[in-house]
Amino acid sequence: MRALSADDLLRDAQLEPAGQVTWGCRPTLDGPGVYVVESPLPRAAAPIDPHAIAAWIDRIPTLRLDGLRPSGEDLAARLGLFWIRDERVVYIGLAGTSVAKRVGQFYRTSLGDRGPHAGGHWLKTLSGLEDFRVHWAETNDPAAAEEALLRAFAKRHGSGFLLPFANRQTADG
Repeated sequence: MRALSADDLLRDAQLEPAGQVTWGCRPTLDGPGVYVVESPLPRAAAPIDPHAIAAWIDRIPTLRLDGLRPSGEDLAARLGLFWIRDERVVYIGLAGTSVAKRVGQFYRTSLGDRGPHAGGHWLKTLSGLEDFRVHWAETNDPAAAEEALLRAFAKRHGSGFLLPFANRQTADG
């Protein structure tokens, strides 16, 4: 099966792709919408960056894995278990007012910080992030569009419910 692209996923959810930028660049949509972060190529395993993991552990002294302070290797291995083999879509998000503003918050939020955009922070454990792409679609109902994207993603994998790597919950928890 061909790896699902972000634009394919947007279309599967009945949304019209409206643009894309390389990670770190500002999207052009200043209105409400949804966005999808895509790896530049399908990968068999998560490209975990050991330096990002080490910095995260050093920065957050309360970080625990199974109740214990993790080693970098243990934390990387656990994150790797959530990787979906050969999947390019790694995160789905929504923006109630401005895709450009929300994605900008995502860029600025340090790994492990609670805000302004804590969702998807696992994405920042990956190496090569500067080559990832952010795709978006405009919609007046971002919550419903995000839910449609998550359903389309799970359906693509034949699962009752499966989230992309960096999504750890749906909008309703």
